[in-house]
Amino acid sequence: MNDLVKNSLTFYPNPVKDYLNIKSDENIENISLYNMLGQLVLEHKVNEAFSTMDVSALNSGAYLMQLFVNGRISTYRVFKN
Repeated sequence: MNDLVKNSLTFYPNPVKDYLNIKSDENIENISLYNMLGQLVLEHKVNEAFSTMDVSALNSGAYLMQLFVNGRISTYRVFKN
């Protein structure tokens, strides 16, 4: 299932400083960002094919971004400067 999401999804820049842009060919339902301890640090309800997340308040480091696209879930690693 993840391959279907990966083929139609882009996010940039990575590493990100202030704003992370997420674009999909399909409807993005929800974006969740977790720290490496598994704690939810940001959540964004989208219901569109494009979204921008303000991550400027987050500490530098690695995060896991979980995307819900048309009922499918996919996880990506995002680095914050």
